[in-house]
Amino acid sequence: PVVFIFVLGALYVGPTRRYNAWVSDLTFHDLARSWMYLFIAWLVELAMIVVSVVVLRAGGVRPLSFLRGVIVGSGMCYYISAVTTAIMWYASLQLAHSGVDFSFTLPWVFGGATWVQGLTWEPLRDNATGT
Repeated sequence: PVVFIFVLGALYVGPTRRYNAWVSDLTFHDLARSWMYLFIAWLVELAMIVVSVVVLRAGGVRPLSFLRGVIVGSGMCYYISAVTTAIMWYASLQLAHSGVDFSFTLPWVFGGATWVQGLTWEPLRDNATGT
């Protein structure tokens, strides 16, 4: 959640905001609410980590030493590149020009429409009838 708080903020203030379905229709109030929920989720995650570490330590296991061994043994570069790739791939799916329409209305196929921003499409007007 912490990383996504920064990603969402960067997308919101960035110059390509209208091309991204996550933030194109967000108001600042909606963004602040999203940040609040993400912050609460992060606090819950943090509490679960603390509880898990305390319980494991009470059982004689050293979870942080074990985690360090797994990361160092497998290579830190692998984990950093895997996380970065996953975030970038998922974020790229939200771009309107990637052709992703999770509403499955496909307005550009059925009836013709012009893209406005994000997932917002404007129906084409018929000049003869004015509709």
